[in-house]
Amino acid sequence: MQALPPEDQKALKDAERAWIVWRDQEANLAARLDAAGGSARRVAFLEASIALVQEREKVLEGYQEKAGSAR
Repeated sequence: MQALPPEDQKALKDAERAWIVWRDQEANLAARLDAAGGSARRVAFLEASIALVQEREKVLEGYQEKAGSAR
């Protein structure tokens, strides 16, 4: 974050806030399709959330590398 200029920091924060909303909706859909309900759906939601966070982590690492090389 510190490697980014202020306007890019704001853009990243806005993107992260939007991504969190999307992540929860996406995980909820995946859970509804994967599990009939009850505790199985909660587990499916958590598993989907974890997978999405891991994917996002890779994206953010790519941003970090680009920001570092732009210095």
